[in-house]
Amino acid sequence: MGKDATSIAYVITNESYDRIYQHDIGGENYYHKKVSAYFNRFVAEEDTLITAVGTQFTKAGMEYAVAIAVNDIEMYTQKGNSKYGGYETIKLNSLIQVKKGDKFDIAFVNKMYSVGDTRIPVESGKSYASADNGKTFQDLKSVKKIAIVKAYTIDNIKVTKNLVKYYKNTKQFTAKVSRAKRLLLYSTKRNIHELQVLTDWLSLV
Repeated sequence: MGKDATSIAYVITNESYDRIYQHDIGGENYYHKKVSAYFNRFVAEEDTLITAVGTQFTKAGMEYAVAIAVNDIEMYTQKGNSKYGGYETIKLNSLIQVKKGDKFDIAFVNKMYSVGDTRIPVESGKSYASADNGKTFQDLKSVKKIAIVKAYTIDNIKVTKNLVKYYKNTKQFTAKVSRAKRLLLYSTKRNIHELQVLTDWLSLV
């Protein structure tokens, strides 16, 4: 998995969020040009709503897709273009409901930046990356790295826009993220969550 050491600055305003979920705290930053998809898994510490996500981009105008799953059920997808190179906070068009104890994944189709040599030991089951269009995913603990992915949440009482309600069933399903029939599929094979990219993802490889 190719990587280049680099530096990164986070510019985060907290005026709209109550909590930030993140694993990438401190350490040295790396760029992985061969990675085409990646996700981080978090556990909700309270009943809350996901209102924004964040990741790192190489430059302005990068086309990306983001997907959010709750307890292995895909809840939401959104695509766009990066506004600039560097870390970017992306506001979601709809709020995603999670309950205390829920596992939720923030997945990106994009070139990955990661953090290594952190002060906090890297744990397994937190961060995954794929270098083959999502056919297989590697737990980044094996290389002592964490993908730069964050989630921002607000209290339920602050809801002012569209809300994606908690999932109604546990059946596997797909969701379109573009007119070109690019799909995301979440599965629970071997009780390990995998993001499978089924088509040519935005030519990001």
